[in-house]
Amino acid sequence: MKTIDARGLACPTPVLETKNILETKKPDSIRVTVDNPAAQQNVQRFLESRGFETLLEQQGDDYFISGSRDSAPRNRLKHRPLPFQQKTTFRKSW
Repeated sequence: MKTIDARGLACPTPVLETKNILETKKPDSIRVTVDNPAAQQNVQRFLESRGFETLLEQQGDDYFISGSRDSAPRNRLKHRPLPFQQKTTFRKSW
């Protein structure tokens, strides 16, 4: 996990530092520490826009934004097979 301590930095510096780490190190998980609500919201939104799931923790005046993403390729089915269904036939009886 890559960590960034951006306490004391005014926006947009925490977001720019986060962006730099994501582009150069390409981590699957990151933890950014900031000390103001604006930076917390901006960093969290930025990580989510890059495909990270985020978790926010607050201790005193510090905000800890943890982000993680699954880098493994996902095996997704485009069409799920349906369970066996019995066909119903309607007959007219006159």
